Amino acid sequence: RGRKRNWRATGVELGLYRAGSHDVVGIPDCVAHASVLNDAAAAVAAACADAGVQSARGDDGELRYVQMSAERSSGLVALTLVWNRRGAKESAPQLPRLVAALEKSDAKWHSIWVNYRGSKGGNAIFDYEPRTWAKLRGRPHLTEGLFDGAAPDVRARAAAAGADADLALRFTPLVFRQANLAAFAALVASLAAFVPEGADLCELYGGVGAIGLALRPKCARVRCSEANPNAADGFARALADQD
Repeated sequence: RGRKRNWRATGVELGLYRAGSHDVVGIPDCVAHASVLNDAAAAVAAACADAGVQSARGDDGELRYVQMSAERSSGLVALTLVWNRRGAKESAPQLPRLVAALEKSDAKWHSIWVNYRGSKGGNAIFDYEPRTWAKLRGRPHLTEGLFDGAAPDVRARAAAAGADADLALRFTPLVFRQANLAAFAALVASLAAFVPEGADLCELYGGVGAIGLALRPKCARVRCSEANPNAADGFARALADQD
């Protein structure tokens, strides 16, 4: 895009862990990422430098992790900041400064979220307790048509097999999302061909309904199970669209 990307800012480095270690490997131009994610990561690093935000080391520093998801239809990015404090009061003034710097950047944000992780140990990235989350800016859900980014034959195969080729899914950072929805849509289209008309379907780990709701039109009954209560709202919204 004509400007040099930099994922290493004063006190903050973005990337992935080297296998078997906690050594960060920067991948600012990863071809597996949507280009908007590479651009957004550069914007986060620059904003951290502007706001004086540091990488978390034990009780020191503020930013523990970053997660980004791109909404394919809009090209907007949902950003989650995993913050090394227990709540909003303890996060001032660094967190408000960072959000202000992000809003001034060239990146196009769908939403900005924070997950307050405090000084909790362990390797878990998120604390999925809803009270530890806050949406700071933007809309609550990424909306993704399951088959929108798939090849034309995938949508046609899904429709021919009786699946809902127009299924729209809702995601927040608190729920699981397939990293490659286009590839996943091809798997769902293939799966639909093996499900008999009028079947009783039980899906375990159903999430926001990507499989169960896609196959619902050809089934007599669908039952989905999910341990993460944060998926219920997105599931209900997708179901309401079908009805």
